[in-house]
Amino acid sequence: MSTQSNLRVAVYCQTLGMSPDLITVQRVTISEALRDCCDLPPVIRVYADDGRCPNTQVREQFQTMLLDVDAGLIDCIAVMGRERLADRDEDYRTLKRFLDNRGVAVLLCEQAPAQFVRVP
Repeated sequence: MSTQSNLRVAVYCQTLGMSPDLITVQRVTISEALRDCCDLPPVIRVYADDGRCPNTQVREQFQTMLLDVDAGLIDCIAVMGRERLADRDEDYRTLKRFLDNRGVAVLLCEQAPAQFVRVP
């Protein structure tokens, strides 16, 4: 009997201006990277604030994610860039303390730089 359990991951996507395409890129990139890296398929919950500034707490999905963290429903948060969680260092430190106190890690996902290849 295995003692491993599926990692419960919050995928947080955020854009400053309304951009459903950028939200999709973030969601797909992070989700695919997680599936490639985890031994067991992760349980993924997606939270997306499209057109919301990271310097405000008026982000409905961000607040919902924090409530889920507090309820013990999330093991880690995966995001494409720390600035999507909190733009200011002080705000990020406060968020990180909250997450650390609940045993929740932050995973930063980086998208590989695009390359152009000339086709003969």
